[in-house]
Amino acid sequence: MRKLITPVIASLASAVIIAGCSSQPSTVSVDTTPKALPADIAEKPIELFVGQDLGAVGGLEDYDQGYVNYFGIPSGVTVYTSLKDLEGLEQKVNYGAGDNYANLYLESDAFKGVDIAMGLYLVDQLDDINAGTLDSNISKLANWISQSERTVYLRIGYEFEGSWNGYASDDYKEAYRRIVDGLNKLNVDNVEYVWQSSGYEEDREELLSYYPGDAYVDWVAYSYFNHDPKLAGQEMLRIARERGKPVMIAELTPRGYNLMLDDGKKTWDSWFKPFLNHLKENQDVIKIIAYINADWDVQPMWKGQGWGDTRLQSNLYIANKWRRTIKREEWLVTSTVAIPPIFLLPDDYDELKQARNKAAEDTVPQENQWQAEDATPTGNVRIYPDGAAAGGKGMAYMYQLGDSLTFKGVPQSNYFVIRYASERSGKIGLFVNGQRAYDIEFDSTGSWVGTYNKVEMRVDIPEGLM
Repeated sequence: MRKLITPVIASLASAVIIAGCSSQPSTVSVDTTPKALPADIAEKPIELFVGQDLGAVGGLEDYDQGYVNYFGIPSGVTVYTSLKDLEGLEQKVNYGAGDNYANLYLESDAFKGVDIAMGLYLVDQLDDINAGTLDSNISKLANWISQSERTVYLRIGYEFEGSWNGYASDDYKEAYRRIVDGLNKLNVDNVEYVWQSSGYEEDREELLSYYPGDAYVDWVAYSYFNHDPKLAGQEMLRIARERGKPVMIAELTPRGYNLMLDDGKKTWDSWFKPFLNHLKENQDVIKIIAYINADWDVQPMWKGQGWGDTRLQSNLYIANKWRRTIKREEWLVTSTVAIPPIFLLPDDYDELKQARNKAAEDTVPQENQWQAEDATPTGNVRIYPDGAAAGGKGMAYMYQLGDSLTFKGVPQSNYFVIRYASERSGKIGLFVNGQRAYDIEFDSTGSWVGTYNKVEMRVDIPEGLM
């Protein structure tokens, strides 16, 4: 009779096998010789922007517990709107991700001269844009930007290649150019046009198939959440250098962490340090970073998706390190707070902390539990940081045939458990000694990171095999 042994592969994220194929995207020829940035930009230190809703930013009468109240006013703030409705500019709007109301910044003396990074949402609008139906809104947007009396960094159709947006490359390029042409025709001279990818799973040819042209792009940008710091925005950075464009990290946050409840030093070492190294290695082109300072888990749009709580002021250790980093790195900000207020912990802090600690204990490797990051990766698979993963890290980007993790010399087992996070449902194969022996079907956990589930199944794995 065989003894029951349960190997567990922990912290496996983005575990999706994609079947089928797609046609090759059209390409854009590129001179790969690096070009220098304009001198006035190249000589500047990094500018710090903060977002992405009024509560996260703070510094206003009805929003007084945000970033500004604890750290001071950054160089810029982020806002969002869509070309279809232009919501959140001249009126307050909330779609479940915090209040947006850009005019409040224009009306506030405290934010006088503070620049704006505007995410322009274009989902399900490309056909109308390209047909000219939204030309009047392009004119209204041009008027708002002109009257703002500050530089507006317009992120047109941000994260353009993300499957969640559904932008066809040719339609996207046509819409992007129409918006830029419309603003240029109206002589808007205080706008910078930003071409932003997701920073994930970058394919050079796919990215270039969305490129609207040098004359239409002032800044190249990407998002940075749980990215591998060595690979984050790698192709976007390459394209920026080839074309002499400065780079903006337009969305920046330690997704999956809870800064209020997590150990500050461990979090700083596992996420912030690698990110700062990423900046240092690319300081020749990265000139703006936009941090998202939000309690994601209380916002209906993001609740349950594992984004966490990324408010810098909620962790004393991280808050102090952040202040020192701003000073040491000489990031450009508008003002700083000399004596910051004390962050008040919620009444149920102890209970929340105990629950967080218990969840962390549950991820500690036990006997016969194997960590995914101890395996040999193949294909796109690589390490990623995640506060909810065992040891704060796991393996991600297992999304197509050939992506795999290989364990050698595993013990005999008749029971298998895998701990995973995935935004989608799907199926992966379990291979024994090089042969596919089992299909592991899994349901979506709602997020690529931060929210984990388990799949358990009976198996027959002889001792010492893979």
